[in-house]
Amino acid sequence: MHVGHYLSLELEAHGHDVRWLAERTGMETEQLRLLLASANMEAALFVRLGETIDPHFLQGLEQRMLAGHANG
Repeated sequence: MHVGHYLSLELEAHGHDVRWLAERTGMETEQLRLLLASANMEAALFVRLGETIDPHFLQGLEQRMLAGHANG
């Protein structure tokens, strides 16, 4: 799983952009763009960014992972 791409898709699905996320996390927009281009990041940062996008981020992630496991 490319976590940066996953977060980018979540941003788009919720009608937000990188600037919006940067404003809410106190990060620089360019720094955040680099993170979202990365396939890996620390789990805590991944969760923090995801929960900023959607407070129910972990529930949605779990459902997708379970659905993928059932199909695989």
